[in-house]
Amino acid sequence: VMAMLRLPTERSHGRANIAQGALGVGLDVGTGVTTTAMMKVPRRKMVEKHPDTEQELAGLEIPDWDKILEMSVEAQVASGLGYLGVDIAIDSKHGPEILELNARSGLDIQVANLEGLAARLKRVKGLKVKSVTHGVRIAKDLFGGDVERRVEEVSNREVIGSVEKVKFFDAKGKKKLEVLAK
Repeated sequence: VMAMLRLPTERSHGRANIAQGALGVGLDVGTGVTTTAMMKVPRRKMVEKHPDTEQELAGLEIPDWDKILEMSVEAQVASGLGYLGVDIAIDSKHGPEILELNARSGLDIQVANLEGLAARLKRVKGLKVKSVTHGVRIAKDLFGGDVERRVEEVSNREVIGSVEKVKFFDAKGKKKLEVLAK
């Protein structure tokens, strides 16, 4: 229902632990493309570039995304848990590999995606997943940003992206703040 990429930084000493200074990067479930990013240390804030490399964080495509979704659905089915976090690493030789399953996964994923988890969980409550393929299709259809493109095709109207830069101005028209907004 929600995905996040964790990226290590110099501050996190090469660990992908957000509490130690790593980045949490939101992912579009439908495409596996990065959307928004956050960091918690030294203070919680949204970021657009990696603090060490200056690499833009939005728009990166995660390799083997469909395989990652399949592995996540398989892990959820095998565990029997209604909600779980699946930690997956992408090995350069072997591709995606499951590291661990978390019955109580971290909730920073909500900040990284600029969206609450509860609403997404309500959308899938009671759905019967008939197969791994069916589970992946549900995830992509319900939580993929590609929905905007499909709505545009049908309605012939432009849909603003799920995350956009918003500029705030003071009463005199002077720009005060520019932030990412959902």
